Amino acid sequence: MLVPLHQVNRSRGCWQFRREREGVRDLRSPGSPPRTTVEDTVLDLCDEGSAEQVVGWVTTAVQTRRTTPAALRRALRRRLRIRHRKLVSDLLADVAVGAESPLEVRYLRDAERAHGLPRGQRQDSSTPEYSRDVVYHPYGLVVELDGRLGHTGMGRFRDMWRDNRTLLEGRPTLRYGTVDVVGSSCEVAVQVATALTRLGWTDPPTRCRRCFRVPDQSVCRTWVLDSGPRSTHCLVYCWPRVTLAVLAAPPPRV
Repeated sequence: MLVPLHQVNRSRGCWQFRREREGVRDLRSPGSPPRTTVEDTVLDLCDEGSAEQVVGWVTTAVQTRRTTPAALRRALRRRLRIRHRKLVSDLLADVAVGAESPLEVRYLRDAERAHGLPRGQRQDSSTPEYSRDVVYHPYGLVVELDGRLGHTGMGRFRDMWRDNRTLLEGRPTLRYGTVDVVGSSCEVAVQVATALTRLGWTDPPTRCRRCFRVPDQSVCRTWVLDSGPRSTHCLVYCWPRVTLAVLAAPPPRV
């Protein structure tokens, strides 16, 4: 039960009282009996939960179309005190560009953004039958991110059919699960960077903070991606983490 800040009520039995000043939450009370809005409910949960739970609540609320990042941001501004404020604020920025699940948020932050990869188009619906998680349109690369929901049983066969159709359209698909993105984000980034470079991306990827913790003496493997008369582009991959660099060799002396 919400009560004014000046009113003191002791919680007893199943009744829990929460004191708040005016203006903290939306004055609307949808439904009967009156209850808090979706936005205020999500922020209440974020104020009590762990960081991992915060990611799940924010992304689920937006993915299920119960609210929008803009509405959650307005509700957040009304609160002077809330746990995980920076995390919620950063999450809303990620969700606003199309990351609709905890796995998609982790890929955006730990693989794509942390390694300087180009920004992909999220929830791409250029094909009427289905949407794709991430599409790098200038290069024709598709990245699918599979949590457990919707990707087991018959869902796996649907995924394979979709991947085959995308490949026949001339757009290769890279598919990753939670274990890949959470446990091996650097390795995921190097695979995506390799594919993008083969498809025409020329900017150098970068090393994230996890990459920099690896000594330079790590065993490295180098792939020659393309070789022309004036330059050779390579991708250097250092195990167990990644040292990402696109190297352009100087033109040979004549």
